[in-house]
Amino acid sequence: MIVRVKMFVVNLVVVLLMISCKLEQSKITYPYMFKAETNPFVKHIRTADPDAHVWKDGKLWVYTSQDHVPDSTLITAPWHVYNKMDGYHVFSTENMIDWTDHGEILHSKNVEWGLKEGGFMWAPGGAYKNGIYYLYFPHMDKENKFRTGVATSKFPQGPFVAEPNFIEGTSGIDPMCFIDDDGQAYLYFGRMMVAKLSDDMLTLAEKPKRINAGNEKIMEGAFMHKRNGKYYYSYTNHKEEINHGFYSIGDNPYGPFEYKGPVNP
Repeated sequence: MIVRVKMFVVNLVVVLLMISCKLEQSKITYPYMFKAETNPFVKHIRTADPDAHVWKDGKLWVYTSQDHVPDSTLITAPWHVYNKMDGYHVFSTENMIDWTDHGEILHSKNVEWGLKEGGFMWAPGGAYKNGIYYLYFPHMDKENKFRTGVATSKFPQGPFVAEPNFIEGTSGIDPMCFIDDDGQAYLYFGRMMVAKLSDDMLTLAEKPKRINAGNEKIMEGAFMHKRNGKYYYSYTNHKEEINHGFYSIGDNPYGPFEYKGPVNP
């Protein structure tokens, strides 16, 4: 009986904390300004999948997904529990201390081609070209298949307006747009896929190609950057017990890439 009472008290405390947290979040008005002197720098909402850029205004802009999964399920949750991820936010700063949360910039309810139940708004990727800001995002279509959508805005803080259809030829999760020195944009998405984007940044200019990264242990989170003429293709594997972040180096955006191992062993 004592054990049952204790468990009841513990569960009641957890529920009250969750309700309190939701009530606190509901009181926030945007844009919301806060100071970040420790990690994590965002504490007023639960965020994931940061995609960081320094745009032409010199500020650092961080685009994130938002996690609504209850704390009690996070550790043992099967992947489908994360259908509760929804509502992208963007944060900006000039000094890494003073931050602004510009609020929700896109939600599944604004995506015509997506599941009517919503959710499944996972890791986004931002880009800027020709005076327009682009937000590439994964979402499930009405046939329960992951596709890449794209939304646009004239301002880095949005709001972003989603295109009426997903990008044909895409699949999988975690899209990322890389723009090379010559202005050509590439879309990386899913399990080791890449394709040039058309000049409008809204469609693929070619059939997607599979990347040879010199390593098949790739699950998600593909990212591309360029340094001293070399292309760095990085990615994660959450099923790897010791090293989760890996990278490979190549001479062009398509690869092939030479596997270099974990980023931080």
